[in-house]
Amino acid sequence: MPTRAAAELHGFAALLDRYLDELQGHEALRARASLVLPRLLAQLEERGRRELRSVQAEDLCAFARHLATVPKKHAREGEQLAAATQACYVGAVRRFLAWLQRRGVLLESPAQDLPAPTFQRLPRRVLSEAEARRLMDAPARSELLGRRDRAVLEVL
Repeated sequence: MPTRAAAELHGFAALLDRYLDELQGHEALRARASLVLPRLLAQLEERGRRELRSVQAEDLCAFARHLATVPKKHAREGEQLAAATQACYVGAVRRFLAWLQRRGVLLESPAQDLPAPTFQRLPRRVLSEAEARRLMDAPARSELLGRRDRAVLEVL
């Protein structure tokens, strides 16, 4: 006979499956959730959280700190997940816990006040007319690769 803790963990997996099913048609969200939420479950198990109702904001903050140490996939040695990726993962956790709250599994989401990692976006500016002209004139028109490069630039 399964223990209550084992039944709760099985329940978590079943809820996760239902959540992922509901994300059909939102493939980016679904892919992110299917990547990060099993990691969350593993970390919660390590922290001794056997029931969803026992998950606290501190557990989620610890998970967010853990994400900052996760190595980037296919990266050079020591390269961690970018802050923007970490923020997306924290967002996936928030959405899942909010979904659990809407379903009545949780009375309140412990992720409501979970801060997302901050990151700076690169400044965006438009090229001046002179800069655009120099860019378009840069490829050598007499060479095949230059004509290709100019065609690509014209499309952009």
